[in-house]
Amino acid sequence: MSAARTLVLEAGIVFGVFFAPLAFGAVYPWGVLALSALFFLLFCLNSDTLLQFPSLPGYFRFSILLVLAWVLVQTQFFSVSPQQSRLELLQWLSFAALFMLCLKLPRTAVIWIFFFIVLAGTLESVYGLYEVLSGKEMILWHSKEYHRGFVTGTYINRNNYAGFMEMALGVHGGLMLRAFHKKQGSFGAVLLLLLGVSMFGLIKSGSRVGLMGFLLSIGFHSLFLWKKNVKGWFALLFILLACLGAGAALGWSTLSARFLEFGASLKTLDGRLIAWHDMIPMLRRYALTGTGLGNFQWVFPAYQSDRLLYGWQHAHNDYLELAAELGVPAAAVLITSFLSLWGASLSQADRKDFSSFVLVLGGLAGAGSVALHGFSDFNFAIPANAMTFVLILGLVTRLLQFNRQKILIKKNYD
Repeated sequence: MSAARTLVLEAGIVFGVFFAPLAFGAVYPWGVLALSALFFLLFCLNSDTLLQFPSLPGYFRFSILLVLAWVLVQTQFFSVSPQQSRLELLQWLSFAALFMLCLKLPRTAVIWIFFFIVLAGTLESVYGLYEVLSGKEMILWHSKEYHRGFVTGTYINRNNYAGFMEMALGVHGGLMLRAFHKKQGSFGAVLLLLLGVSMFGLIKSGSRVGLMGFLLSIGFHSLFLWKKNVKGWFALLFILLACLGAGAALGWSTLSARFLEFGASLKTLDGRLIAWHDMIPMLRRYALTGTGLGNFQWVFPAYQSDRLLYGWQHAHNDYLELAAELGVPAAAVLITSFLSLWGASLSQADRKDFSSFVLVLGGLAGAGSVALHGFSDFNFAIPANAMTFVLILGLVTRLLQFNRQKILIKKNYD
């Protein structure tokens, strides 16, 4: 791979990292089409990345191909709106191209892209905090209509901003531990400062499930760190608790108000339980064939009861929405494919290479957090967040490839 092509690939991915959240989460057609065009162009310039496909875990490869074949058939014969499904399929394919492109990156580029994800998250928080604390309440050139008083960054919905921040914060923790392990004190100190800002932004978003999902995911993945390096585990715990405590103290009014509201909303979870109940006949009707990708918003109004005041474009549960659009069998195959990739990544992480190990754990912790958040929101329906999720898994997979290559070289040398 030539140096020029490598540079173009790295620059294109970095551009996507910043552009996607900046473009209102790429929720408008111009944003997602620009992202898709970028990744397809990069893939055309690096199409030999398909040679890396056989190196992926077997069940993941098989299930992804199976789901892709089903979606092509579904779009042609069963979709409620084939045109909408084709557009959504193009987005999915562009993110699949991004995942494969990650498998062409040099090791240094992987680490730098992790850093740029962290930087994008910090900038989102800084901008969002400025807008709230200054009282301007703008989202770029638009006046904020919803979630006033809460940090949303350049996102329209605070929960979608929180989803992006959960992923960035997971990577942030891994990158910071790596810096301190390599005795890069200045860089580690800068990352620590940025971590406090980003954590404060997440707290000021008022996303209860986002915050709880992040803590649960960090707690689970840190168990693997505890087995490897007790000192590193205590250091991470102390840093996170310090940042969380400082952020909670500064954002206590937001945090306390949101959790006090939780008791009042427990009966319906802000209408989510009603929406999920309304989805039961819809899921029965489309259990096998699904509505087609991107068609939830067109089909659900026929099943939505008058107990919900507004038209719901999303199920506020990524997995129920996926089951409705893909059909239950295909959705189950897709979900288990990513679970298999997750398990393979955790089992293959080389605990002897601590600097790579913490990056893998940090990436999986951030992605795991937004996956948990998916049980009560629609982050995977936001192109910027879906893209970042796929990118992180691609970078983690690439790191693990380097680890396996290192082990093979060592075995051959011995």
